[in-house]
Amino acid sequence: MSEISAVASNDKSKYPENIPAPNLISIKQVQIRCTISRSTIYAYIKKGIFPKPYLIGVRAVRFSETEIDQWINGHIQNK
Repeated sequence: MSEISAVASNDKSKYPENIPAPNLISIKQVQIRCTISRSTIYAYIKKGIFPKPYLIGVRAVRFSETEIDQWINGHIQNK
């Protein structure tokens, strides 16, 4: 077994297979789904009324698709 395969097989034991990985979406996708501007999204985040993004790089963020869908559904129910 190569060193890479050994490391890969050891990493699998740390992560249960029955838990799905979260789908992460870009700010552009969030804007389209929520029909609000980028500045409004960040204003809502600052107010604490919108899901916070996840930092995936030095200057890159993504939003949880599930959290965005929950926000949309909650926003619709409150109208």
